[in-house]
Amino acid sequence: MIESTFSARDAPQNLVIDVSKDPAPRVVSSIWVMLAVSTVFLFLRVYCKKIRCRGMWVDDYLLIASWILLLVSNVLISELMRLGLGRTTVFVAHMHTLTAANGSINKVALALSKTSFAATLLRVSSGCRSALVWILMVSMNVLLAAGAVTAWKPACDRPADTYEAILPGKCWSVRDSVIMAMVSNGYSALVDFVLALLPWHVVWNLDMKRHEKVGVAVAMSLGIIAGLVGVVKVVKIATLAEHNDIPYRLSLLFIWGQAEPNVTIVASSIPVLRVLFQEICSSSPSQSTYLKSDARSTFPASIGMATLEEGRQIEEASRKRVLQAMGPSNGSDPRAREREAEIGYGAMDEITQGTHHLAPRASGDTSIGR
Repeated sequence: MIESTFSARDAPQNLVIDVSKDPAPRVVSSIWVMLAVSTVFLFLRVYCKKIRCRGMWVDDYLLIASWILLLVSNVLISELMRLGLGRTTVFVAHMHTLTAANGSINKVALALSKTSFAATLLRVSSGCRSALVWILMVSMNVLLAAGAVTAWKPACDRPADTYEAILPGKCWSVRDSVIMAMVSNGYSALVDFVLALLPWHVVWNLDMKRHEKVGVAVAMSLGIIAGLVGVVKVVKIATLAEHNDIPYRLSLLFIWGQAEPNVTIVASSIPVLRVLFQEICSSSPSQSTYLKSDARSTFPASIGMATLEEGRQIEEASRKRVLQAMGPSNGSDPRAREREAEIGYGAMDEITQGTHHLAPRASGDTSIGR
C-alpha cells in the first residue's frame, strides 16, 4: 500500500516531515489527461478493427478491460486526493482500503495491458519465440498478481494504523512491501524491453522493403516506452526517503503508476492505427498526382509508370502482411473476404482466440508467422 511504504524508522534521524505541499492538483490532472489520451488511441484501435469490418480479437478485449480498470483506479485516486492523501502522515482506515483497492486494480490493469501485447506477438510468433513470450507473460502475471494480493497486507511497523479490510495471516514490514514493489515493477519493465525487441526478428524476415520493415518494427516496439516508465517508477520508489516531503512524493507515485498501463495501451494501438494512417495518406489529393511526358520532357513516361507500379506493389504487399497480422474479418463484406482469400486465409474454424494459421499461397508468399 502506498501510504505504508514509509515509516518513521526508515527516515533519516531528526527529519521533519513536510506536509505543506498539496499534490492533489498535479496528481488528479495528470492521471485524467493520460486516461483521455489512451482513450482516444483505444477508440481508434477499436474503430479500425471492429467498425471497419476487421473483427475483434482477444488482445483487443484485454486492452478494453485494462482501460475500464484504469478508469476505476482514477476514480479511487481522485477520492484519495480529496481525502487529503499527501498532506498528512496519519491514515484512517478508509484511506487504507482505498489505497489497497487501487493498488490491486492498478496491478491487474497493468497485467492485462501487457498481456494484450504479448497475445498480439503470439499471433505472429512461432517456435522458440512463442515459448519465450509465454514464459514472460505467465511469470509477469504471477508476479503482478502477487503484488495485487499483498497490497492488502497490514504493516507490522505501523501499529497505530487501523484497517477496514486486511489479508488474513501475518503482517509484513514496510521494507518488505518496498522490496516487493521494486521487484514486481522492475520485472514488468524487463518484460517490456524483451517484448519490444521480438518484433524486429519477425518483421526483418518478411519480404518487404527495408524502410517498410523499420516502420512496422518500430511501431510494434513502442512498448519500450512503457518499460522506461517502469524503470523511472522503481527509481522513484527507491529514493523516496531522501527528502522530507515524503507524503507529497508518495502521492506523485500515483502518476507513474497510472502512466505505465496508459502508455502500454497507446503503444499497443499504434501498429493497428498505422494501417488507418496509410489509408488516409493514400487517399489524399497529394497521392493522386501524375507524371507528364511530352516531347519536351526529360523523364520518359514509361519509367514514371514503372516506378509508380513498383510503389503500388510494395504498398499492396505491406498491406497484405498487416492484414495477416490483424486476422480475418468477422463481417460479411465481400471485398474483405476477397482480400482474405487472396492472401491465403483458411476457414474460420482455423482461428481460435486470436491465434490463426495462414495457408501458404500458391505463389509461395511467405506468411508473417514464419
